Amino acid sequence: MVESAWSASLRVAAHLGACLVLATLGAPARATTYGDIEVTIQSEPKGKSHHGYFEYVFLVSNHSGERPHTVTVSIPNQRGFSGWDHIRDLRRTVRIGGNETARVELLQPDSPPVGGEDVTVFIDERRQEHPVPLRPNATEGRGGFYYGRSSYGRYTPGPSELLILKSRSISKEVPRVSLPSVVVGGGMSGGMAGMPAMPSRKSAKPPAEPPRAAPPKPKPGLPANVDFQLAEPVELWSHNWLAYSRYDGIVVTGDDLKAMSPAVRTALWQYVETGGALLVLGEADLRGLSVTGEKTSEDGWRLIESGFGRCIVSPDDNFDRWKDEHFQLIAASWSETVKPWDNPRNSYDANERFPVVEDIGIPIKGLFVLMFLFAVAIGPINFLVLARKKRRIWILWTTPAISLVTCLAVFGYMLLSEGWEGQLRTETFTLLDEGTHRATTVGWTAVYSPLTPSNGLHFSYETEVIPQRMNEGRRAGVRSCTLDWSRDQHLASGWVEARVPAHFKVRKSEMRHKRVNIHREADGKVSMVNALGAEITLITYADEHGRLYSGEHIAAGAPASLTPKNVPEVPQPVQTMRQVYLSSNWLIGAQGIASAPQRYLRPNSYLAEVDDSPFLEDALRKARTRKCHAVIMGVLKE
Repeated sequence: MVESAWSASLRVAAHLGACLVLATLGAPARATTYGDIEVTIQSEPKGKSHHGYFEYVFLVSNHSGERPHTVTVSIPNQRGFSGWDHIRDLRRTVRIGGNETARVELLQPDSPPVGGEDVTVFIDERRQEHPVPLRPNATEGRGGFYYGRSSYGRYTPGPSELLILKSRSISKEVPRVSLPSVVVGGGMSGGMAGMPAMPSRKSAKPPAEPPRAAPPKPKPGLPANVDFQLAEPVELWSHNWLAYSRYDGIVVTGDDLKAMSPAVRTALWQYVETGGALLVLGEADLRGLSVTGEKTSEDGWRLIESGFGRCIVSPDDNFDRWKDEHFQLIAASWSETVKPWDNPRNSYDANERFPVVEDIGIPIKGLFVLMFLFAVAIGPINFLVLARKKRRIWILWTTPAISLVTCLAVFGYMLLSEGWEGQLRTETFTLLDEGTHRATTVGWTAVYSPLTPSNGLHFSYETEVIPQRMNEGRRAGVRSCTLDWSRDQHLASGWVEARVPAHFKVRKSEMRHKRVNIHREADGKVSMVNALGAEITLITYADEHGRLYSGEHIAAGAPASLTPKNVPEVPQPVQTMRQVYLSSNWLIGAQGIASAPQRYLRPNSYLAEVDDSPFLEDALRKARTRKCHAVIMGVLKE
């Protein structure tokens, strides 16, 4: 209840702040009126990206003095034909009192895209005739339906633009450089324009080449494939970190951080801690950011490792005085942010890497035997029995009866073997900063259901969900999906099919007060209390001097004593959390840390393993079997 109240208070503060700013700046131009209700598009995403979520923000005003209304905004209004997976209904429903204005955010995942244009408005469950004009944002996605990098419906890797969000307070253009084009000739005696002719085979000596002047040294700058998108005023920035998840980097000033509301600043910290790259120009107040490592160069540049991400602070906002290594560091950080999304997987590859059920094959032999017995029973045996009884006319009802019994037998066998409910598997790695009370989680979750889940899948507002289903068009079957944000992130329909495993890569950042209470007794022994909400199967703790202690099988809420481990003191960690984020499979890095915690723990930190999922919700709430495992790296407050 404390966590939900804190999140709700942040949302209310952000909504009130946005309304005050709009009152100051004046009403936006794009407004559509339906009687008492006015719908305005406040902001929409710009620029092409190929990961993360797009955020569309609507201001819905109720000009009625007393009567409240229930308003639903839904994208799209006009559904176009698509041979690829698509979202047919992206919606959110709010209740607005008289003379009130609500800020309604709609978040669209990069995959699959929206299959149409414009916004449908429902007022008190009545569909309005005229839509709100809107064209959903383009994406450099993974299939033929998407714009950009695709070839006959298959994803073709290659260079793409890095999408960077730049603050409005940065008026000066960031310098960019492009490599000169290289002309390669070969085997042509006549040569090419601007190139010397190739010597003839009869020539005794090739002509001496004139001395070439050294090319001028290029001016330092960022690569040419960087696309800067100008942000809204910081007063209108989103308070949900998912709105920033599509950006490979964000550039702000120290003054921007001061002007941001606490909710917006927290969302920005969450973006960094989940793997983003933040560049701050000028003096920066980074209080509240989880810091796991920091380096400062001789010229005052700060490189801060925060969770799975990175923050770079430049003391100088004059780009002309930056060195080439500064631009290289920034470009490398932005390129790293996009790396986990460069290799999308199809359903088969995902199940090979992360199986949710042991066998998803079709029982060919069993079906063949069943069909053979069915044919014999409904044909020869049925005719012989009826002929002996001299009741051949009964064939009109015995044939459908045998068919019905066979169908019921097949259905009953399926229920006995798999049940009504499906299966869930989750593997996560969580960074738990007990100083900021934020938990940052990456991992995988997969579901399998013998019947299509009637209630779909449920995730929280703070969870990024990436389907592992590379678009292959009609060959893999087209999915028409529905996503509802009214109460949570509800993947209502189309995301899971009966007897087909569905895999999702997930990222999450949220406020959590779960922790492990560790303290030293008067006699020098180390004890703990498990407040993670799940049984700890194994925990390794590094004290302030780097000495290691461990414990096993500690029930939720139970105290325990930790025993010293006969290993050397903790060395300097050889792998940062940023490197775990960059791995092709996030779980590989987590498994490596769990197998050798002494190589990664810092003083005053611990590594705990639990056979549960305390920091990621169960997407399939009525799963018959749950197979969950989590690795938690915690940083103590003191």
